[in-house]
Amino acid sequence: MGKTFIIATGINQYQVFQPLNYAQHDAQALWDFGVYQAGLSPGQCVLLTDTSGQIEGQSTYPNRETIEGWLDQICGKGGLGGLSVTAADQLWWFFSGYGVSYEGSDYLMPIEGDPSDVEGTGISMRSLFTRLKQMPTSNILVMLDINRASSIQTGSLLGSQTAQLAREMEIPTLLSCQPGQFCQETSDLRHGLFTAALLEGLRSGQCNTLVRLEEYLGRRLQELSDYHMRPCQQPLMVVPRKKVNQAILPLDSPATTAPSESTAIRQPAISKTSNECTRPMPEEPELQEMQNEDAQFWRQLILTSAGLAIILIAGVFFRNKDLLISTPDVDGASESPQQIESGRLGEVPLQVVEPPAESAKPPLRSQAEPWERDAEPPAFQPIESPIDPPKPAPTAVKLAATEQENRDLLGKARTALGLNQASKYSSAIDMARSIKRGEPLYAEARQDIEFWSRAILDIAVGRSKMGKFNDAIAAAKLVPSDSDSYQSAEDAIALWTVQAQQQRTNQVVLNRAKELIVASQASSYNQAIDLARSIPQGQPNYFAAQKLINQWSNDILAIARSQADKNSLKSAIAAASLVPEDTKAYEQAKGAIATWQERLKQE
Repeated sequence: MGKTFIIATGINQYQVFQPLNYAQHDAQALWDFGVYQAGLSPGQCVLLTDTSGQIEGQSTYPNRETIEGWLDQICGKGGLGGLSVTAADQLWWFFSGYGVSYEGSDYLMPIEGDPSDVEGTGISMRSLFTRLKQMPTSNILVMLDINRASSIQTGSLLGSQTAQLAREMEIPTLLSCQPGQFCQETSDLRHGLFTAALLEGLRSGQCNTLVRLEEYLGRRLQELSDYHMRPCQQPLMVVPRKKVNQAILPLDSPATTAPSESTAIRQPAISKTSNECTRPMPEEPELQEMQNEDAQFWRQLILTSAGLAIILIAGVFFRNKDLLISTPDVDGASESPQQIESGRLGEVPLQVVEPPAESAKPPLRSQAEPWERDAEPPAFQPIESPIDPPKPAPTAVKLAATEQENRDLLGKARTALGLNQASKYSSAIDMARSIKRGEPLYAEARQDIEFWSRAILDIAVGRSKMGKFNDAIAAAKLVPSDSDSYQSAEDAIALWTVQAQQQRTNQVVLNRAKELIVASQASSYNQAIDLARSIPQGQPNYFAAQKLINQWSNDILAIARSQADKNSLKSAIAAASLVPEDTKAYEQAKGAIATWQERLKQE
């Protein structure tokens, strides 16, 4: 195998979309892996992020021009550091950021990407795959982390077209999740879950072929989703049959050996049960802390119980020490007055009676003589213990039971989450709210509530970007009033309420414009265009109006050409003159008018 090239793009601070937390860090980590672990030359690895520096005087700012420019350059127009990709080389294309599905087509969104102008600012997935297919090498791996909660999707689910293009062009492609799912990220890993699993697999040295990488990610990503309590995320990998055993890195790459401790992500041990998904065991810091807290709690409980038992034993001993350590008086010595008064356990109470007659006296018996077998023993005199007998610590037992109940409750809430369903998150929040302040796992429940509140707001934002303002408002109203996202939700609701009204008004305008059109009458199209122009920029339906204006301009030009074909040049010129100047058809209409005027002069 020849050289391996990496183009890693990660965008956090979008100009229009909501900022991301770890997309830039994802790209940086993959670049670090290539240079420091796989042993690739820095000249073979390109990092395109918000803050990356220039490479040989060329910009790495991840706008559309830069991303496409680097792709064209590595394809053979100069290459990196004077090198270009050859048939024996390999290319990794990694992108972490926003993706958009617009009218059935998938787009990567560069840093200036605008959801209101997807076609004008996005990088179409078809264009990307066409460029990759034209490269000298067929050893290509595309890795995309683009399914964000606030991405917009119209017509079809994001990732569907991408997977279809990958199959058609036979380019191995790895998507962070299935269409309809969202990719998740966590501050515990400082990565998206997909990239964390990808890096683990690459660093392990076990995923040296595409099929092994696919198997590893399918298992590991589900484990991480479960462990970090995130909604289910399953990768989608498209690998042509003839490429399933394609090597990911050269066999002599340092990545095929065990990773160093300083750079590898620790991989928790895994346990399996018959009824549950495999999940990591507690080697992560958070879980280890929870274990330590549990161990400390039980250790303290045992020590407290042991102390109580010692105190009880000591109390009983000191109360009865005279009885326990004294010995019978074999000489028949009478007991002390203190012993008689105390009436201790096993003693015969002293009774004062008149001495019986001599004949009635029983045979004398020494005090030391044991009781006869048929004689009735002295009555048992129970004594009250100075300390109550030990009882289970009710507070500790109740605390442990409450903790388990709350843990089960949170688990039930988390498993009830649904994909892109704000109502599911709201139900989970209601369940978590039953854990009161001061109870075990209260802090964890509050953390979940905050995360789910942000997820609800993200879903609402995604709906608004699709023009579904009423649905967005309904979702945003589910954000709890005591969450950090509440004020943002209220501000968004106020904005979307205005936009929903504008959307209704502007839709009425477009409907009226369509009603003005009369087939084959250019002036009617011109009137419809004038009415559609009344929708101001920045309001809902503006881009729909612009699309109709361009469409109707083409229709006017078609009418003019039809007139010219009938040799009605004056009518053709009059019709073509109605094409607006700021439309795509204007230049064509202008050229046609000049041609027809020349024909008139010749006549």
